[in-house]
Amino acid sequence: MKVVTWNVRGICSPSKQYGMWKTIFNSEWDILCVVEHKEHAKSGSSFHHKQYHVFYAGVNGGPYSGVMLIIRDSLKPVVVQRDVHGRFLVVEVNYEGKHIWVVGIYGSNVARHRMELWRCLNQVLLHGRSSFLLGDFNMCSEVGQSTSMHGLMDAPEREVWDLFMMDVVRYDAWTWINGNDVGYTFQSAQYR
Repeated sequence: MKVVTWNVRGICSPSKQYGMWKTIFNSEWDILCVVEHKEHAKSGSSFHHKQYHVFYAGVNGGPYSGVMLIIRDSLKPVVVQRDVHGRFLVVEVNYEGKHIWVVGIYGSNVARHRMELWRCLNQVLLHGRSSFLLGDFNMCSEVGQSTSMHGLMDAPEREVWDLFMMDVVRYDAWTWINGNDVGYTFQSAQYR
């Protein structure tokens, strides 16, 4: 299964939408989490495009830029929950007979807002199924990984994050794929 996260920083223009769909079809991705879609007029909507289902979360005029999940039809996607603030979107898929939750996440640049997000997701995911967490978390644990100080976790956020990881996250796919100990959640760092 090909799973991808893409921060598009806005997908409102037709040329950008065309380029995105061309890339999706050429790459044959199964699941794409698009963050910062900024298509707030489509918030809370879903539609079908060729062999994909498209699900939006976002708030018109809200502080977050939104999350969109694009999932191949063969995975039989069904929305489980949309965050009313547009910070996350949970969709269940059926992969090889296993029901898995795909969670698209867009974390704030503000630590206290991220802490609210982790607490909220902890409640949503604690009693859920196995999950893929995808998106732009806008945080990191070390100064050298951050592109700005806003993304650096402070001690209170680290405590909330560690509880979230302990309660919900059972498997670190980034470490497994790359064979290193860099957390897959720390998207501010530049990986080569």
